[in-house]
Amino acid sequence: MRLPRVHIDTESLIANYRTMQGLAPASVCGAVVKANGYGVGLLPVVPLLAGAGCRLFYVASLDEGVAVRRLLQNYGVPTPDIAVFHGYLPEEIPVYKQYAILPVLKTPQALSSWFSGDHGPAVVEWDTGMHRCGLSPALAEEVSLLDPQRLHHIMTHLAAADDPDHPLNVQQKEYFIHIARLFPRVPTSIGASHGILLGPEYHGRYVRIGIALYGGVAHPDIHPVVQVHAPILEMRTIAAGQSVGYGASYVAPRPSRIMTVGFGYADGYLRSFSNTGQALIQTKDGTCFDLPVVGRVSMDVTTLDATDLPESMMAEADNVVFYHPQQGGIIDAAHRAGTIPYELLTSLQPTLARWVVGDA
Repeated sequence: MRLPRVHIDTESLIANYRTMQGLAPASVCGAVVKANGYGVGLLPVVPLLAGAGCRLFYVASLDEGVAVRRLLQNYGVPTPDIAVFHGYLPEEIPVYKQYAILPVLKTPQALSSWFSGDHGPAVVEWDTGMHRCGLSPALAEEVSLLDPQRLHHIMTHLAAADDPDHPLNVQQKEYFIHIARLFPRVPTSIGASHGILLGPEYHGRYVRIGIALYGGVAHPDIHPVVQVHAPILEMRTIAAGQSVGYGASYVAPRPSRIMTVGFGYADGYLRSFSNTGQALIQTKDGTCFDLPVVGRVSMDVTTLDATDLPESMMAEADNVVFYHPQQGGIIDAAHRAGTIPYELLTSLQPTLARWVVGDA
């Protein structure tokens, strides 16, 4: 109880999955659970999504794929497909076969090696303008000669889908449609979370729901999933003109009460929240009070200005909440830190306890 803990709203997680399903009703909705379920945790996320009907999971590495397969088997859901974005090494092929995992093939060498043996189906990624991963479209005619039964689906990744007006969205979509015409019997996948929001032309047979699952997309029907509850360690009073924390970066303009809480950058609370972040105290009756971060975020503690906090609330509280929905959740917090919701979530350390709340 003296350590920070991650609270996971399971009802919001499933509601977000349903919302994205509703936006892509003609597609099979896969869930992206790489990086330990975007930092939320594989253990709560994967069984919940499988229980909601998800039958396709995307991960980054083979290790993650095996962990997801074992977790699904433990929960009696052995059949969903699992695709590994990073592809494979030759020595990993037996593991891919053992756990029925799909590699995402991105290079001519990987494609040639995989299809030269009896290694089962795979996913092929095409680079349509992101210039990060994927096969060159110049190879499309050659690849189209492969047995379509061994292509689970072909995919691309949009570089600027979070900006609906960016011209690259249309360019990449049209480029991929041109490639897909050479694979008339092979399912396609274009959109991840932001791509789904662009509309049906950006979907394909499969869509990949990532950050939207975890509340990191600004949409009226996408809800925050994660809060962090941090214990109150100490309260002290300082005089006007006294400083707080390393580097004396905050100097109190008035006599102040400083609250020290157990949550710092070693836990995943970014140092860039220094003098700009905020937390919240919530009493049992639902009353809330904002507490600004003052001073630099330290390794395992953060200091808050509690000068105006009513004594009645202080007496009732033993912890504060970061990323509370009333303060805009991880989206607004990311703006304050000059980053993106992805980084906030994936920075949450696996060592933090995960508390599942909700009835889902």
